[in-house]
Amino acid sequence: MPTIKLGPEGSETTLPQGVKTETPVNIRKNISMATMSDGSTRYAFYKRSRIWRLQWIPLSFAEMITLRELYMLNQVLRFQNNYESSVWYDVVITNLSYTPVIISGVEKYWVEMEIEELASGTGLS
Repeated sequence: MPTIKLGPEGSETTLPQGVKTETPVNIRKNISMATMSDGSTRYAFYKRSRIWRLQWIPLSFAEMITLRELYMLNQVLRFQNNYESSVWYDVVITNLSYTPVIISGVEKYWVEMEIEELASGTGLS
């Protein structure tokens, strides 16, 4: 079964199984525009970045805490989604939400996480 790994370089964690994944959720085109003093327009084209939205239900409290701790790191992380390819990406976690749900009398968690690839490099025209 494919795996998804996420974490600081050298200590990536295999994320819980059972993820509902949309890969990629979005591919953002990053463009900046500036008007020059002579009235002409210049554009800067930045690398397109991918955004993945991952969802899990149900997760245990410990599994939810693992994901929350990754979110709280506030740093660039490495991400590999073997459902898509074996490529490693530099990413940041831009959103994490979790909702407790009761399943057969046991508290579980519905967790959603959004991960965005870092856009680096520019092409000016």
